[in-house]
Amino acid sequence: MEDSDDMRDVWDGENEDDDVVNDDDGNVPEEFIPAATSIVAETFVTFEKSQNVIVFKNDTEIATASNMNYLQPAVKNYESVDSIIKPDILFQVTCAHKHPCKQKGLYNVLKLLKNPQNPRLYFVVQPDRFATFRYQRYQDSKRKTLKKTSYANVGRIQQFAMEIKLASE
Repeated sequence: MEDSDDMRDVWDGENEDDDVVNDDDGNVPEEFIPAATSIVAETFVTFEKSQNVIVFKNDTEIATASNMNYLQPAVKNYESVDSIIKPDILFQVTCAHKHPCKQKGLYNVLKLLKNPQNPRLYFVVQPDRFATFRYQRYQDSKRKTLKKTSYANVGRIQQFAMEIKLASE
């Protein structure tokens, strides 16, 4: 990730275990989707630029990397996350209003990170998406939106939306 003077995150205050709808088609009633900014006041977080950026080609490189290393997959379609900061921070960059993640991919990444107690998943979004970006449900391997995750480690993930102002803005 590039240096940014303005990176914000806001936790949506929800966790996947609170879901009461099993959504097969992606259309969840509005009352079941909390706004990312409705529960917690704006919070600012700063990430120091990692001195070690590792472009990994296999899972062993994730498992053996030191904490605080910024890990980026060499492949563009790595399942469920776009980058990692060990020991417990995951990033998913999106331009969309919705970006559900496959629970199996998250399970596998968390397992490689030795199942951290408080994993955080940051959805990195542009400013025009930040205020309306909402909690993202998890999907199974058939892209079916799940009511509840099958994996305890995925259920511990706290989701955040992080606003990144692009240099062109």
